[in-house]
Amino acid sequence: MLKEKDLPERWSAKRKSEIVLRFLRGEDLGELSREIQVPPPEIEQWREAFLNGAED
Repeated sequence: MLKEKDLPERWSAKRKSEIVLRFLRGEDLGELSREIQVPPPEIEQWREAFLNGAED
C-alpha cells in the first residue's frame, strides 16, 4: 500500500495508465480509490480517456 508521502501531487499520464491498467485487470475500484486517494469517478474518467486513446 502506498504511503501518503509516496503519493504524487499531480498524476502523470504514465502513472494514470498504470492505475487504469490495474483497474482493467480487475482490481476493485473502491480499494484502488482508497489506496491512491482519488475518487472513483476520477479513476473512471481516466479509464474512459485511456480507452478512447486506444481507439485512435
